[in-house]
Amino acid sequence: MAKKSSNLRGILVHSLIITLTCLSVLYLSQQWINHHNTLSWLISLGGLFILIFSFTLILNRYYLYRIFYTYLKQFLRNIEKDPNFKQNKHSKELYKFIKRQKVKSEKLKLKEEFRREFLGNVAHELKTPLFSIEGYILALLDGAMDDREILKKYLQRSMHNIERINTIINDLDMITQFQNNMIQLHRRGVDFNDLLIEVVESLELKAENNQITIHQDIDTSASLDIQVDPDKIKQVLTNLIDNAIKYGKSGGHIWITVRHLKEFITVSIKDDGIGISQDDLNRIFERFYRVDSSRARKSGGSGLGLSIVKHILEAHNTVIKAHSIEEKGTTFEFRLPKKANFA
Repeated sequence: MAKKSSNLRGILVHSLIITLTCLSVLYLSQQWINHHNTLSWLISLGGLFILIFSFTLILNRYYLYRIFYTYLKQFLRNIEKDPNFKQNKHSKELYKFIKRQKVKSEKLKLKEEFRREFLGNVAHELKTPLFSIEGYILALLDGAMDDREILKKYLQRSMHNIERINTIINDLDMITQFQNNMIQLHRRGVDFNDLLIEVVESLELKAENNQITIHQDIDTSASLDIQVDPDKIKQVLTNLIDNAIKYGKSGGHIWITVRHLKEFITVSIKDDGIGISQDDLNRIFERFYRVDSSRARKSGGSGLGLSIVKHILEAHNTVIKAHSIEEKGTTFEFRLPKKANFA
């Protein structure tokens, strides 16, 4: 405000000086006219008037421009500081746009992080069996193949690692197809109990070797006919029960519980194994994420089992939930649609 007042005073002072100068000139001219002719006096006075007027106009325009510019700057500053400015319609749109761009940027960063982590995991998962195969082949080339017993053992181990690579590639391919909606489910009516018996029988020997007992608590009060892709649901059950065996404790137990709802059956697979921390629990369905990496690799896991389970169940329009307490065990729960809903 002080600066504005100073500018106004400047204009007034300059205008006053110019006005006094003009009056002085007119007075002197009046004195001069008494001794010279009138025409010359009028011409001189006109020229002097134009000169003074032009000078005054230029001077005042300069100061007026400065005052206007100062007022404008101050006005913009006041707008920026004014809390009501944020309520302005255009301002709201601007803030929304900035917020959207920020969210997009954060999502891109997360995707980039996930991509880097995923590529690193793929490289690591493939590198381990490939290095093993390379080691066995080099040992054989160095002369170990002359011993038929060693030759057979190394070839069997190489084959085991090749199968592991094949499993990883097939699992990755399946997940990619699910994500791109390229897999078509072949739904049909099937008794869930038949699927479960088939899966449990295929894993009984592995459970016995790990001294783990599998218990089944199945509600047979109503039909267990479900409308699903049987092969895919068998894979879900296999992956979950195999996980429970893999991370279970020697002498431990696995409980498989099946209950009825109006339009669904609910399936619960619980173990009393090592459990999962809350931090890990939020990530267990990510590709290649392992709670216990060394233990999973020793048992030949691809690190993709739970991710496949998640995608298969999502393709059946359902979800899987996990609950866990460290050192007490883990429970996986999901539901499947009854056949009657598709009749």
